[in-house]
Amino acid sequence: MIPTLRRSQILEILQASGLERLPGLAQKMGISESTLRRDLKELALRGEVELLRGGGVRMRRENIERGINEKILLNREEKERIARYAAELIHDNDVVYLDPSSLNCILADYIHANNVKVVTNSFEIIRKLMEKGIVCVLVGGDVKMRTSSCVGPFAQQMMQDVRFTKSFIGANGLSVTMGLPSHDSRERAIKQIAIANSQAAYFLVDSNKYGDVAMYKIADIDACPVITGKYFDDFEALENIIVV
Repeated sequence: MIPTLRRSQILEILQASGLERLPGLAQKMGISESTLRRDLKELALRGEVELLRGGGVRMRRENIERGINEKILLNREEKERIARYAAELIHDNDVVYLDPSSLNCILADYIHANNVKVVTNSFEIIRKLMEKGIVCVLVGGDVKMRTSSCVGPFAQQMMQDVRFTKSFIGANGLSVTMGLPSHDSRERAIKQIAIANSQAAYFLVDSNKYGDVAMYKIADIDACPVITGKYFDDFEALENIIVV
């Protein structure tokens, strides 16, 4: 396995577990401890991980992805505005993809169009849609506890076979130069498939994410309309930013 892919897998394991001992992590990765130590040294130099005394390693605290229930509460007023605006873009008979972002969990509360079918890999969104009686399809796969969602090759294969009228995508950052990123390469892959298979795709990103970066770029900032809650000066040259 090439080093970049190996290091990506190390970060995904640490995102899920929070803390690993080196012998156990090497076993999970199927690599020697000497190879693992080289990878961890590189990741530590990049500021991705923190090496601990006694042979442990963890994600640096600022790089840990928050759980979905915590995310929903952050900047809630702005997220409600964005969600209500996005809901008006969903029309009768649409086939819609909602990714497992906190904004889409709120958006699910505001869908009111008729005969809509929603595809999602989020357990939380599925629960809300079932309560509202909206026809929904759950994309299965490997369960990611932190975001209460499904990811991985099974989810990607299922997504490849579906076409959408509209997709609504979250991101872990918003930057004119660095684009729209994700902490997780598996989530990034599903988001990119959804965008490619949609007649129209929208990023929903609250202004607290402005300037934040994460490891995996989903798309450039001008790839799709971006709906956010606050105007920043470097948006001036962009025609796809919608501030609500």
